[in-house]
Amino acid sequence: AAVAAEPDSGEALAKRAACNLKLGRHRAAASDAAAAVALQPSARAHRWAGLAHFALQEWTAARSAFAAALLLSGGGGEAGGGAAELRRWVRKADAELAEAAAGVGSGATTSGASDPAPNPAAPPASAVAAEKPTAAAPPPRPPRGRGRR
Repeated sequence: AAVAAEPDSGEALAKRAACNLKLGRHRAAASDAAAAVALQPSARAHRWAGLAHFALQEWTAARSAFAAALLLSGGGGEAGGGAAELRRWVRKADAELAEAAAGVGSGATTSGASDPAPNPAAPPASAVAAEKPTAAAPPPRPPRGRGRR
């Protein structure tokens, strides 16, 4: 409704991109975020674009969007564009790009129709594979005392 009322509002398009992303409409989210960036560049719009491209496994576009968001955030002052979070997304995109370049992992899908989109909040596959299993918890201790008589 807000986009219909204000079709030239980058903020409204960025908000719709966020909604589309949460609904799993990654292609629509990427389109809305790109339109928002064209109308009114902001860290928030670039962040939503990056998340959408990451979910679509478009690593180069995702990394570019996160880097632009980081540049515009100026250290995390703008809501939705915290510098630490954006740096983490840039590193995740870099890891996926490195895996794709090395031929490891899934890389970018070509069809996209058969594979479900990954959760953008999940760590990259390399981080999951590198995790070491934790030690098992020690066995429970026997009860203290003599018990009831």
